[in-house]
Amino acid sequence: MTSGWSRRRPARWGSCASCRAPPRWSATCLSWDTVPAALREAIEAHLGAPVRHAHTPPGGFGHQLASTLTLTDRRSTFVKAAPEGDSLTAANLHEAEALRYLPPHAPAPALLGILHAGG
Repeated sequence: MTSGWSRRRPARWGSCASCRAPPRWSATCLSWDTVPAALREAIEAHLGAPVRHAHTPPGGFGHQLASTLTLTDRRSTFVKAAPEGDSLTAANLHEAEALRYLPPHAPAPALLGILHAGG
């Protein structure tokens, strides 16, 4: 799986008391807890802190993970992930490549990295 900054499992909503949006079932979206443990650990290591909370909003495009992660050091970041070979993985990688060409003052988030994990 690739994380744009990803084995497909049944999607589950990771609802919690601190999520402001009401949970809605989506049969297609991945949640943080369905991402393989090896990739979650690699993302946390890359970010330099464990994830305290993950919020995956309802709806959106496709079946990839698109979540805001709040870290234990109180930083937050947005993460995308999709299985290797998936059409959304190619789209995520294309989006990441395009971010590299934006001027520094462009109103776009900084790309923190791209990670790949097998399986």
